[in-house]
Amino acid sequence: MNSIQNFDPGGSISLSFITSLTNCEIERVGPMEFERISIDSRDIKGKELFIAIKGKNFDGHNFIRNALEQGAFGIISELSLAGIASSLGDIVFENDFSFMRVPNTILAMHDIARGFRQRIERVIGITGSVGKTTTKEILKTLLKRYQTVSTFGNFNNEIGLPLSLFRAKKNDKFGIFEMAMRSRGEISQLCSIALPDIGIITRIAESHIGLLGSMENIARAKGEILDFVNSAFLNFNCTYSRKIFGEMLKNKREKPKEIFWFGKVSDIYIKSYEISIYGSRLEFSGRFGNFALNAPNIFLPQFEPLLASVAVARFLGLDWNEINDNLQSYVPLQGRFLIKKLRDQIVIDDSYNATCTSFIKGLETIKSLKFGSRRKIFIFGDILEAGDESKDLHRKVIKKIEELDPYLVYFVGTEFVKSIDHNSKIRFKNMDIDCVKEDLAKILSKDEIVYIKGSNSTKTWKILELWN
Repeated sequence: MNSIQNFDPGGSISLSFITSLTNCEIERVGPMEFERISIDSRDIKGKELFIAIKGKNFDGHNFIRNALEQGAFGIISELSLAGIASSLGDIVFENDFSFMRVPNTILAMHDIARGFRQRIERVIGITGSVGKTTTKEILKTLLKRYQTVSTFGNFNNEIGLPLSLFRAKKNDKFGIFEMAMRSRGEISQLCSIALPDIGIITRIAESHIGLLGSMENIARAKGEILDFVNSAFLNFNCTYSRKIFGEMLKNKREKPKEIFWFGKVSDIYIKSYEISIYGSRLEFSGRFGNFALNAPNIFLPQFEPLLASVAVARFLGLDWNEINDNLQSYVPLQGRFLIKKLRDQIVIDDSYNATCTSFIKGLETIKSLKFGSRRKIFIFGDILEAGDESKDLHRKVIKKIEELDPYLVYFVGTEFVKSIDHNSKIRFKNMDIDCVKEDLAKILSKDEIVYIKGSNSTKTWKILELWN
């Protein structure tokens, strides 16, 4: 079974509430209240409603017995109780539980999530190829005086978004949810569940270009959110945002009602900035006024997420002083360009994921930080799912690497190595991540800069184990 966890919805969930939300046949009436909703039988602690999700690589129906043994109070299933009774054994008679049969458990979960959505006053949906999580985290920090629910972990797809919504409590002021996609139509599906009032599209980049075929197609897929929101916040710095969303917005008559662009020479932009290893000082300008913000732990890769977050915060009525005060408590999540002093080295952990765009931003930041003569060692995993664009994208990153003249680069995977010119002066090694860890441990010395980045599947984050 998958590893998705249970959630505490902040109050009991009644059987009548569930049956009012989704088309189901009640085959057995037992407990009328549930404490949580779960799709993971391993995480059942008692009194949950267990939804037997059927996915590509698992079937939750195989775990109904486990869920009941762990104390689940209710089951939502595509199979009838009579049909699975023999596999449940005596527990059918020994345990008290409710049993609901639905045509499709995933769609039933979506229906129930829509019910939880009603607990939230306003929902902010965040999509884009890069920067969704950082935008969510910064915005959550800025809105911290309000009762807010947000995406948990990376639960941002058709399974994850409902699970995040199940965490909503009555009278939540804001819901801030990431929306991810791998094909056309998926953002529309997620929006039909979360019903966002405000939409942010962070930036269009190469993520999943191997699946969608072109940057234009990625933009159109992300742009589906525009059909649902009243207010949209779009990235003026992003060529594909300006081009594709400009086309998509031409014929829209009802939604969105308001468009705000963030980025260079737009509704809100960064007029100037200073950057140090501790963060940035930025001078904002535009229609929301002028103000200088001190932004600890925020560097070039986070500038656009910060712009989007500040624009939304100002739109929602926060004044600049509150934004600045709240921003002082912002700390990036692990793997999102987090700079740490670990023993004798400065380690930049950007290992959560990678696109060509984020690689370039990260390398430009390191160049801006002016580490002087300190040795720089890079551990770079491939950019995955890049399709036919893979070689060109890796070459762009290699060109930027050459500008920084690192002491050594470890390439994990095959794409960087296939893309590097034989005349390149980059000193590099190509090995799997466990071998990189062993090799790096032998050569690390004092005051070095270690930058870790790669698509999540390349597991470059394992390098951090060296400092545990």
